[in-house]
Amino acid sequence: MVRFWYNRICLCSVLVFVCALSLQAQKVDMPDGEQILAINTISSQTAVVRLAATRSIVYSSVFSSANGWSPGNVLYQVNPLRRIVDASTVASETGASRRYALLLDDGTVLFFTYSFSADAMSGAPQSIVPAVQATNQTPYRKLLIGDSTVVFVGSSVYRYQPSSTTWRLDTIGLNRATVNDIINVQGVITAATNRGVSLFNSSTLRWSRMPGFDSAANCTALHLARNGRWFVGTVNRGTLLSSDNGTSWSVDTAGNNAVSMVRFYDDNVNTIYAVSNLGGNTSALYRKIDGTSTWERIDTILRNTVGIAQRINDLAGEQTLEVASTFGIYSTQSGGNTWAASIAGIQAEDIYGFQFLSGGMMVSTGLGIFKKQGSGAWSKVYPQTGFLAGRPLYKYGLASPVIVTQLAAVTSGNVTSQGAILVSSDAGATWTADTTGLYIVPGSSGFGAAPVLTVDNGGRYSFMASASVGQTPLPLRIFTNTPPWSIDTTGLGLRAAGGQQFQQAYGVYANDRRTTQFAFGAVYTGQNVSDNLVYTRPYSGGAWTLDSMGLSKNPLIVMTSRDTSVYAGSQLVNGAASLFKRSGSSWMKLPAPPAAVSDTRAIALDSTGVLYVCYGPVVSTGSPNRGVYATTNEGTAWEYAGLDSVTVRGLTGASDGMYAYTNRGTYKLTRQVLRAAVILLNNRTINFDSVGIGQPRDSVVQITNTGNDTLRVTNFRAASNAVFTATPTQFVLAPGQSRDVTIRFLPTTAGAFTAVIRTTSNTQPDSIRVSGFGKPSNAIIQVANRVIAFGLVNLQTSKDTLIPIKNIGTDTLIVTNIQSNNNAFTPTPSSFRVAPNEETMLRIRFTPPNVMQANGRLRIISNAAADSLLVNGQGQQPESVEETMLNELNAVAYPQPSSLTNAKVRFTVLAPCDVQCMLVSSTGETIIPELSQWFDAGIQTFSIASRTQGSVASGVYYLRIRSPFGTSIVPVVIEE
Repeated sequence: MVRFWYNRICLCSVLVFVCALSLQAQKVDMPDGEQILAINTISSQTAVVRLAATRSIVYSSVFSSANGWSPGNVLYQVNPLRRIVDASTVASETGASRRYALLLDDGTVLFFTYSFSADAMSGAPQSIVPAVQATNQTPYRKLLIGDSTVVFVGSSVYRYQPSSTTWRLDTIGLNRATVNDIINVQGVITAATNRGVSLFNSSTLRWSRMPGFDSAANCTALHLARNGRWFVGTVNRGTLLSSDNGTSWSVDTAGNNAVSMVRFYDDNVNTIYAVSNLGGNTSALYRKIDGTSTWERIDTILRNTVGIAQRINDLAGEQTLEVASTFGIYSTQSGGNTWAASIAGIQAEDIYGFQFLSGGMMVSTGLGIFKKQGSGAWSKVYPQTGFLAGRPLYKYGLASPVIVTQLAAVTSGNVTSQGAILVSSDAGATWTADTTGLYIVPGSSGFGAAPVLTVDNGGRYSFMASASVGQTPLPLRIFTNTPPWSIDTTGLGLRAAGGQQFQQAYGVYANDRRTTQFAFGAVYTGQNVSDNLVYTRPYSGGAWTLDSMGLSKNPLIVMTSRDTSVYAGSQLVNGAASLFKRSGSSWMKLPAPPAAVSDTRAIALDSTGVLYVCYGPVVSTGSPNRGVYATTNEGTAWEYAGLDSVTVRGLTGASDGMYAYTNRGTYKLTRQVLRAAVILLNNRTINFDSVGIGQPRDSVVQITNTGNDTLRVTNFRAASNAVFTATPTQFVLAPGQSRDVTIRFLPTTAGAFTAVIRTTSNTQPDSIRVSGFGKPSNAIIQVANRVIAFGLVNLQTSKDTLIPIKNIGTDTLIVTNIQSNNNAFTPTPSSFRVAPNEETMLRIRFTPPNVMQANGRLRIISNAAADSLLVNGQGQQPESVEETMLNELNAVAYPQPSSLTNAKVRFTVLAPCDVQCMLVSSTGETIIPELSQWFDAGIQTFSIASRTQGSVASGVYYLRIRSPFGTSIVPVVIEE
């Protein structure tokens, strides 16, 4: 049994979220059915349990032969700021409990112990901090647990070392291969890469290629079945199979059209299953029964059961085969011949529409539209077969409400056609398509955004279409179904979009008493909002007239009303969103809540006139909105209504209060006293004066939280100029606390710079205006040779050369980067400083990718004049053992040839350690016996003369260097 060694891991506090929601908002039960990201099946002597992870919740289900899987039991819910990426167990574990781990999108790993007898996680989860900060370019992808914990980030592999409680980047031996999949094979970490299959040796801490496997295969997934068969999915060769533990391989594509597999699984009767993603939300599922030679595609049977194509995210099984998909879990006890939905108890999290009916409610989820009457159960009303995948819901009428939805648009080539509008007047029992005249509403083409459908409380349908650019430029347009559909732009006076300007449509709205109709949008110049488009007219008809007085170029994005009072929320402008009330023929600005740091997401009035508002996620930082706020006096004072850090999609008022539908379900809101952070900066203007190019200059600003809630700063940066930076960019401050933030000016070119550094937080934004001047530098680069020829270099080896970089100027030379336009040539280091009249050695490594001539340019970016080096070399097939010698420590001997007195070797040590060195002749005679010496991390130098005793004849010798991070064998040419 694998040891449980996580006793040193800090306690995680994510359970706070569940308690906080219960205090601030009451969750409403939603229909079953949610996307499943990861699924694991575990068994003891008495039970078989399935652990299923959605984006935020872990459920357990217990299997019985009579009833199948029990309804999902909630085991854990993650912090609302985070989502689950992957989940893992240890297949070899046995006993009354199991280790179970979650990988979150920020890289945090949570560890649990699942108890079979209690069907629960015992104790609080424990956590390991992220290995590296995740970005859109390097997202976390996969988790493995065992004696060590392994996470897969982008194409890098990180391993947690329990002895030192630290993460280690393990890439030695991968030779810059791209990792596409990673598994744990009987304790050996194994990776599918674009250069074959690699195995990790936990003793030598390096990767090596799987013997016998073609290194030219671009591998996408791999699996070792229970009967010892290896399956590897590839991009260029279909599925590869080995029945002799990798000694030999054969192409295994009969019946599967040589598609690229991304996941494999095998059951207890040795049937192998494979998934190939076909793009979008569509997957193909294949099986191969033990003893047969042909794959069968079985997702047709699954698709007939589900009614729509779907994406398969994971496979698992013990007594059954489990498919974790976009639309929940589907199980089969017949190897895929029949399927059954297994989503009971797994409630929908993503809610896209929510409306009240007479004595009931209706919601739209990823599986379709559902309704519920009174305390009865949820039932699906559309579509009867298949899924609708999250469509909006509109309602009009009070005594007999009418529900309206629109199907997804259909794209063909560059043209998108409108989806059909469906109407139900009987609480979803029947639906009728209402498309008369809809063909006149043009679809999107070119850069045009999709039209926005709105339905007012009088049953009038309106489309507002953004400007389109491309083959047929058109201005923003309005279409109304009076019926039938007709163009409705009288008075707009807009011209076709062109140049850098673009007109974005947001919607059409009628006030509560249907006396006035509004149309609103925004004008973009490039990527920035530059103006608003707000028009009004009588509801009975007539020309649209401009109605933007008092808005100060703030584009309105949502509206609400009660009687004749109309309120609106704006888009984000200059770091803040605004609230307005229409007063007479103008708009009056209202005080906004402290969370107005992103676009207004929703605004609504309850039956008593209380105004509720919430805001969208902060796109630049990936932060969700900071809750829902309410005011009884038009913003003079605000109350807090809950749902901190949950992404609210909309608000719906009812006689008993306000409801919010979110990415975490639907909640009835409860108002309470607002606790708000307030940010205070002691300096809002910084002038750095003249600063040399590449020379940083710092200024410190003190930030204080003068409010009564925790200040959470999620970003602190200059929006338009990277020469100004703030450190740190993220932090929290308790009420009354202060901290210093360092503002740095680092000019990259000569000239004047100005910018605004703005905070993004859970309060109103604040900013610092910064300016400075980049002073030209007098650093001058001197390079003896700007053309470096490596000549012939063996494939699978590297050749280094050292180039002196001298500064003959009077200012310090600051090299910030050396860019290579050919990956075969690598400069080290890529950034450094050189004092006047000093020099440093630049190492350039050539690793030939093939036998063709390679040419490149190394561009030196510094505070001196632009400079570059031309490099060339050619790969060749190795001819002898000496020409394929290891060089994992980046060692190089210099000068070549050398005398005994000046022969030196440079090599790189990744961390402080003992290094063993031995010098032998070409005939194997020991010249210097193996010596051990402690070296610090970094580039080190080994002098051969200080180690020899007596003279050494001219000839070729080999210095062998060994460390925990690799081995190098370096030829040394001695001429005496």
